[in-house]
Amino acid sequence: MMNETSDVILRQFLGCIMVFSFGASVAFGQTPKTLLESNEALAQVRLLEKTRRKEMSGWRPLLNSKLQPVRLAAVRAVGQANVEKSLPLLRTAVDDADPHVQDAALFSLLQLGELDSETLIRTVTMAGDVATKAKRIRLIGLLDSSGLDQAEVTTWVEGILASKDEQIIVALLKALRQKAALKPKEAPLVSSSILAKLHNSFPPLCLQLLD
Repeated sequence: MMNETSDVILRQFLGCIMVFSFGASVAFGQTPKTLLESNEALAQVRLLEKTRRKEMSGWRPLLNSKLQPVRLAAVRAVGQANVEKSLPLLRTAVDDADPHVQDAALFSLLQLGELDSETLIRTVTMAGDVATKAKRIRLIGLLDSSGLDQAEVTTWVEGILASKDEQIIVALLKALRQKAALKPKEAPLVSSSILAKLHNSFPPLCLQLLD
């Protein structure tokens, strides 16, 4: 179960996604008819989320909507409402054409405890820009890695730390720091010797992880 800190982080991130979604619908010039359909569908998403409905008959058309704002809102909402039956569609949404829908799908899978290392690694790798990649790397801080392939995740994390992009390394170090704070009993994903090598370049973050 997510603790309060994790929930706040998720809500902040998902809030940013929804703000972008609204702006995008205006920027791409939705017609009045389409906008009306979108608003009606978004109202339906909010109702299903508020009542925590689990039946896929209500969720499926929203998750499969051709309207990006609706699809995005529905993907976000099923995670918030703990709709476990939505897992197949969430796994499909991870490969959505829209990167914001992809991000929302990753968060919902995380909330449902179904985000696996293979999916996270793949989506980080396929991220189209550094900012998106860094944002997805931060999910490591909330990931329950106890049931994952520890060797695979550790190898991947160490590979990221070998990156020459400072934004990527900082994102990972912050994620590792967050993970250590939220899940102190889990085994560390990176060795102290590797952190020691990075200490000169990123002293505050590395020092907190080495303590």
